[in-house]
Amino acid sequence: MHTEQITHHKAYARAFALYMRRGVPIDLAAIALEVKADTAQSPYYIGRTSGDDKVRPSHAANNGKIFAWDNPPPTGNPGEEFGCRCTAEPYDLPNIDKAQQNVISVVDEGLNRWGTSDFLSHFYFGGGATVTLSQMRHLQDVINLAKNNIYPRFENQIINKVRLQSESDFSEDFVRSYEFYNVSFWHGRSTVSGIFNGNVQYFEDKLVVSGTIKYSFRDEFTDPLDIRQLFYGTSSPKFFDAATVMNTDLRGKRFYITDNWTTSVQITRLK
Repeated sequence: MHTEQITHHKAYARAFALYMRRGVPIDLAAIALEVKADTAQSPYYIGRTSGDDKVRPSHAANNGKIFAWDNPPPTGNPGEEFGCRCTAEPYDLPNIDKAQQNVISVVDEGLNRWGTSDFLSHFYFGGGATVTLSQMRHLQDVINLAKNNIYPRFENQIINKVRLQSESDFSEDFVRSYEFYNVSFWHGRSTVSGIFNGNVQYFEDKLVVSGTIKYSFRDEFTDPLDIRQLFYGTSSPKFFDAATVMNTDLRGKRFYITDNWTTSVQITRLK
């Protein structure tokens, strides 16, 4: 970037005025970022702090959040407040009505994918030990299924929550059962829960939600022939005495199937 582009920019004039009035050093790197943002015709930026223990709490709260140059946070745009060392990272606002989730946790699966014989073997000889989807090599398949029928529903739930509250930082959760027959017949209907933590920011006619979601999967392998389900309408052992459970479980030992994964999420919607 040419020096002339920096020294002739409004950001340099603002920084020079602060230097003359208050002795604030001119941060050419921060100015260059603002110039780059203008050159790219982006009216938005991501606030970044210097990341040390000198950062003021009010400025630390802006770190990683998206702002518009013409609608800055209470602390002002980066570099405007006295002694501010924050910078602005150019940002292009995504298209309206867009949602994206990316897995940010490790998906570390076992070597052999579980089939029917593995479920039944563990049922009779596993001693009731909990098994993870990763150990079964089913976690990635569950995640792929979740992308189509779980992610969109929770994204809409988050947006509905946003439109009913005024706080910028918020959390939301859900618990529902879903069908996982396409992953394995033995999963049937299993429970998935999710916890979102993040923030919402408003721009003219749109809003942007950013944060993370931790998903948890839980299933119980029991009543393999659906005997209790067929005759009593539920397989849950908590509704039956021990003898009934033992007989309908064909003297196997029920076990839990669990796992979790975390996604980063960004949702853009009309207000």
